[in-house]
Amino acid sequence: MPNKYKEKTNLVELSTVDNDRNEDGDIDITDNTNLVSAMYMRKQGMYAENRIFPYAEISELKSELFIKARKLAANQKPNHPWKSMDDLELLKSAGLMQFFVGKI
Repeated sequence: MPNKYKEKTNLVELSTVDNDRNEDGDIDITDNTNLVSAMYMRKQGMYAENRIFPYAEISELKSELFIKARKLAANQKPNHPWKSMDDLELLKSAGLMQFFVGKI
């Protein structure tokens, strides 16, 4: 039987419950870390921007790219808030870093 539900690219968290949708409805997978991880892995392939790297360290990122991002932002707006943020704050502000405590 073909899947009549279109796979969605985004993950939406409602409260603290993780639901995975299939033909039979929504399944609560909150307490099953293997199913939560599998769902995120399945969906992250849709857009590279949504990839989750649970064991990545900020030290693995190129520091020169943070400098370049600050310069580009300051060129657009001289008092841009990124100028005074540390690297971690910049990532969070740009929406490039999220914490999934207990999710993966």
